[in-house]
Amino acid sequence: MNRISPLAILLVEDDLADQKLIKTSLKNQKVANDLCVANNAEEALEFLYSHVNQDNGATPPDLILLDLNMPGMGGRNF
Repeated sequence: MNRISPLAILLVEDDLADQKLIKTSLKNQKVANDLCVANNAEEALEFLYSHVNQDNGATPPDLILLDLNMPGMGGRNF
């Protein structure tokens, strides 16, 4: 049986309750993943620039779950 490697997921969500809901949902569905959480779009951009643009072999996330309505820079501007 072939095993699927874990997905690298970046969750960009400012609401802590929504963060918890998504984490719980992924866990309950037994989705194999590496989940990183950013509390706003600026933090997500910093994560991407600092982890992906370095020569450390890091790759961008396979999936970004993005809240479109956040204070400051919203998801559409992200």
